[in-house]
Amino acid sequence: MSENSSTEAGQPGLTIVVYTPWAIATGMVHPRGIARLSDVFNNWSDPFIPLEDAHFVDLATDQVEPQPRGTLLLPLQEILLLHEVQTGAAASQHGGDEELRVQRQALRVQAQAGPYRVEGALYLPSHSTLASYLNRSEEAFLPLTSAVIALPAGEGPLEVRVPFVLVCRGCILINEVQAGGGVG
Repeated sequence: MSENSSTEAGQPGLTIVVYTPWAIATGMVHPRGIARLSDVFNNWSDPFIPLEDAHFVDLATDQVEPQPRGTLLLPLQEILLLHEVQTGAAASQHGGDEELRVQRQALRVQAQAGPYRVEGALYLPSHSTLASYLNRSEEAFLPLTSAVIALPAGEGPLEVRVPFVLVCRGCILINEVQAGGGVG
């Protein structure tokens, strides 16, 4: 489950981490009544995302500690990856009637988005290929589960493990990972 809090107006907020080609920012976004993070960002109509109580790491410097920035306006088109900040609470389940769900197949993929490498499971409709799914999808952000994000680092690779990450569909090189970890 993500860190949730409220603004003075009483609207709930989600604390997220946003990865751009030049920075990593953490802050709160207000989903406008939409429950799922993928729905929020695949339906966002404004060119900028306001992150409240933002903290910012500039990848072009040796800065390691996030610097507070108040409200930070990030261009939507610059977002490569994003995920909720995880807490110890159990994740919410978006259930529904099992019989009415579209059957999907998990496909392990590796994506390169700017300086970040991400590996995770992408769920495709049954009998679909990665290429056909990407060519037909209208989503700006693709959801990956059980993801590992490799961050750029001067001294060696750093990894962040998250249960769910959104990857910018138009900003990636993507391929299937074969059983045993090889790239297909």
